[in-house]
Amino acid sequence: MQLRNASMPVLVLPMDHYGSLGVMRSLGRLGVPVYGAHPTPRPIASFSTWMVLRAMRQLGCGGLPGNAASANLVSFGVKTAGRT
Repeated sequence: MQLRNASMPVLVLPMDHYGSLGVMRSLGRLGVPVYGAHPTPRPIASFSTWMVLRAMRQLGCGGLPGNAASANLVSFGVKTAGRT
């Protein structure tokens, strides 16, 4: 399978399940830039070779009200929009 445009990055949340790892592997093989965020340091999907960034992105969304968590996600999207 080939994608017409694989430049849109994807953020995988949460990363503590094998399904998340499968999503990262599948999208990465198609050329999609894949990021991941999780409140713990080394969830299972962080071991994927397809992650764009090795360092875990701490979005600080755990325990925040919905608006603040959404603002953090939007900020992350703005910062990573131009990266590949």
